[in-house]
Amino acid sequence: MTLFNAEYSKLITVSASYGAPLMQLSHLHVRDLVGNLVGASDVFRKFEIDFYRIGGLELHEAAARQHLPFEDIETALACLPPNPSPPPTSTMGLITYIDTRYHAVHRTHLLSAIRLAKAIEVNEKNDTAANQPCPSGLTNLLTLLFDTLEDHQEGEAENLYPALINSPQHSLRYPVCRAMVEHDEISEQLDTLARLTNGYLPPEDAGLRQRILYKLCSVLDGDVRLHMHLENNLLFPPFAGDVAIAS
Repeated sequence: MTLFNAEYSKLITVSASYGAPLMQLSHLHVRDLVGNLVGASDVFRKFEIDFYRIGGLELHEAAARQHLPFEDIETALACLPPNPSPPPTSTMGLITYIDTRYHAVHRTHLLSAIRLAKAIEVNEKNDTAANQPCPSGLTNLLTLLFDTLEDHQEGEAENLYPALINSPQHSLRYPVCRAMVEHDEISEQLDTLARLTNGYLPPEDAGLRQRILYKLCSVLDGDVRLHMHLENNLLFPPFAGDVAIAS
């Protein structure tokens, strides 16, 4: 059974049924837990841990930094199965994976969410299935997020990714730092989206379309944060020195 990393092999006890680590989670890095346990990113989102920002921290450090109960996080993570298909480790492999798995998917999810939000807003007075209107500003926020992500992803595809493939390591500090700043801007918009939708929890009497919209927004939130995690914690560090390492 594959363990997270050779350096941790003496620290981890593996469950025969799940393959999840049962002890010494405190000294595993957040980035490794996200990449190697199915559902770890959802656990971190639940506890509001920005795993894409602090992937270089050990779990106990991340919990202490945000004043969170480490034991609760550890228990939630210890029940997760291992990821049978962790992300690629090579620069080219990671870029291809991010481009095919996330870029087009974000675009599709956002366009669907915008269309659905507009339809609910237009028909909310006459649609008996929509008992609750969309929160004010939701369509505008989704449109802003779409525009922000489009600009960011175009810049990556046209400029940053080719540079990462063709340029020497440690020579791309500025463009990498700029991409990470854009990640923070995107994260702020996602945080606003979560607040506006009550953590993506629809009202009890919400109609079907609003429930679908909130679920779509939640999936989008998780996907975008995983996208940023892969770049900040895996793809960028060799080209950014210590800039990409959380402290």
